Amino acid sequence: MLKPLLNIDFEFIPIYFVMMFLGFLAAYKRLSVLLEKNGYSLFTSKKIKISFFWGAVTGLLGANISNWFLFEGLMELSLYVRLTKGGFSFIFGLITFLIISSILLKLRNVNVKETLNLVVEPILIAHFFGRLGCSLQGCCWGKDIIIKGREIMFPAREIEAIFLLVLLFIIPRISKKNPLWIYLFSYSIFRFIIDFFRGDDRGCLLGIATLSPSQAVCLILFILSSSALFFRSFLVLLKKEKIYDEWYEKHIKNKIKYIGNFSEETLLSDKKFLIKKITKGLVVSIIIIILIVISVIAIFVVSFLLALPSVKDIKIKEE
Repeated sequence: MLKPLLNIDFEFIPIYFVMMFLGFLAAYKRLSVLLEKNGYSLFTSKKIKISFFWGAVTGLLGANISNWFLFEGLMELSLYVRLTKGGFSFIFGLITFLIISSILLKLRNVNVKETLNLVVEPILIAHFFGRLGCSLQGCCWGKDIIIKGREIMFPAREIEAIFLLVLLFIIPRISKKNPLWIYLFSYSIFRFIIDFFRGDDRGCLLGIATLSPSQAVCLILFILSSSALFFRSFLVLLKKEKIYDEWYEKHIKNKIKYIGNFSEETLLSDKKFLIKKITKGLVVSIIIIILIVISVIAIFVVSFLLALPSVKDIKIKEE
C-alpha cells in the first residue's frame, strides 16, 4: 500500500517517473554548466556526457535488478512484471552508475577521478527529484510514530530530500578535490540512520534481518569513504611538509639567512608551527572517525535490542 504525501498522478505515467525525468534533465543541465565552467572542450564534454548517460541507464537497471534478489517472490514473476513492478534501490543504482561510468570514461581516455568529482552535484539533483517522486508516488514511507497522542507518519523521504539539498549547497563550498568521497561519507551515515525510521519493506540481503540491504552497503561505503578521506588528508599534509622542507633546505644550502623580512629563526618557528598543525589535524581526524564509528555501532546495537522481543511478549507466547 502506497502512502503519498499528495495524491498527484497522471493517467498513463506514474508521477515518480515524471519526477525522475525532470531530475535527469536538471542533472544534465547542471553537468553541462560544470563542464563549460571547468574548461572542457566540446569533444571531451561529449565523451563525458555519453559515458554518464550509459552509466545512468545501467544504474537504473542495476537499481531495479538488485530488487529481484532482495525481495522474496520477485524472481518467480515474468521479466516484464519484474521490470515494471520491481521498484528501484538507489544505493545499488548509485554503485552501478559509478562503476560503469568509470569504465566508460577510462575507455575514452578521460580523467576518471576529476570527472567523477564533477558529477556529484548532478547526482544530488537527480536524487533530490527522485525523493520528491517518492513522496508524491507514496513509496519509501516512514514508520508510524505517536506524538502527543496522535499517530503520524515519520517524514523519512522528505527529510532525505532536505538533506540532499543541504549537501548540494555545502559540498561544492568545502571541497574541490574530494567531493565524491565527502558525498559518499555523508550520505552513508545519513542513510544508515534514516533507514531505521522507514516503514516500508526494503528487502533482505544475505539473510541479515537486523539491517536493510541499503544499511549493509552503507557500512561498506562509510569504511571506504572515511578511509579514503583520512589517507588523502594525511598524504596532502605530508606533501606540504616535504615541500616546506625542500624549500627551507634550498635556502640554507645557498646560505641565505634572510628572505624578505623573514629570518632563519622565523622559518624554524614556522616549521614547528606547521608540524604542530599537522599533528593536531591528524589527531582531530582520528577522533572524529572513532566517534562516528562508535555512533554507528551504538545505533546498530540499540536497533538490534529494540528488534528483540521483550520478556513479557515471550511469556505471553509461552502461555
